[in-house]
Amino acid sequence: MENSPLSWFGFTAFVIGLLLLDLLVLNRKAHEVKLHEALGWSAFWIVLSQ
Repeated sequence: MENSPLSWFGFTAFVIGLLLLDLLVLNRKAHEVKLHEALGWSAFWIVLSQ
């Protein structure tokens, strides 16, 4: 299966958008990450990647 350059651009924009969302919006104040929170975020990103 061959992908067009437009689909690669869309994928790259999607990944960058998710990174910006994670770094700039969801983690606004510094705090110690507990195990429960880390597992929750890991599950979220794993489910999103499917």
